Amino acid sequence: MLRLAINAGFNGVLIILIEVPLTHWLKQFSSTRALAIGYSLIGLGCTVFGLSSGIVSFFLGMVVFTLGEIIALPIAWPTAAIWLQNQ
Repeated sequence: MLRLAINAGFNGVLIILIEVPLTHWLKQFSSTRALAIGYSLIGLGCTVFGLSSGIVSFFLGMVVFTLGEIIALPIAWPTAAIWLQNQ
């Protein structure tokens, strides 16, 4: 249980520290490419979680998963809204 609490806190710290600079840098890419990269990282992070045998690999999975979240989620909601409007 402590492992999950520490991991959740680590996720929050990562988001606070890197979301704004990373989101700004990602503006140079198309939304399709950013979504593909972001969701691929989320999937890779989940794979690392499943294969982790220790705290270091678990935190590595959290870093990869969080980077995927930061890349994909700010683009996913507006993209879905635009797509639904055009339907």
